[in-house]
Amino acid sequence: MPLTTAQDRIFKAKTLNGQYEVSVIYASVEHADHMEDAQQQITELMRERRGIAYLDQDDFSIISQNDIISVFGDILGALTIFLGAIAAISLLVGGIGIMNIMLVSVTERTREIGLRKAVGAKRSDVLVQFLIEAITLAVVGGGIGIALGWATAFGVSTAFEAFDAVVGLDAVLTALFFSMAVGLFFWDLSCVPGEPVESDRCVAV
Repeated sequence: MPLTTAQDRIFKAKTLNGQYEVSVIYASVEHADHMEDAQQQITELMRERRGIAYLDQDDFSIISQNDIISVFGDILGALTIFLGAIAAISLLVGGIGIMNIMLVSVTERTREIGLRKAVGAKRSDVLVQFLIEAITLAVVGGGIGIALGWATAFGVSTAFEAFDAVVGLDAVLTALFFSMAVGLFFWDLSCVPGEPVESDRCVAV
């Protein structure tokens, strides 16, 4: 259909001076490798048709698929940083919870620790016991989080057929590793090195 016919019969919007305007023109290339060349040629043609001088700024804009993909990449990068910050806060809160649990556990089990040492348990044996407990708490919490993440991904994939959410093995292993690292780190904070053996925080350890 000729452009003038389409403007008269279908697109009847006019500018303030009574002229028809073309707001968007879509163009395609035969191959993605020709994208930049085509964009340069379109720019030169538009500048010539609009009578734009050599050093004057363009009064139009050309957006390619690469530009759109780049914008979406920036948005996804910002969302990734935002979600990473939320995950870091969650790890911090969970680690503080593990630290408090281990502090209470050591304090309330003073007699058990003393009894174990009385029958021959070494300091390292007691430390390993509480270390295993801390790591177990963290790994169990991480496992619950992985299960919830997998269930959410499955629910999203089921609800939206066009969106395929996949929980990869690398994500699962990374989550378990960070869970163990958080448990180990905050367990270490729960017992201050150098304190007397009789102190409340490192009782009999």
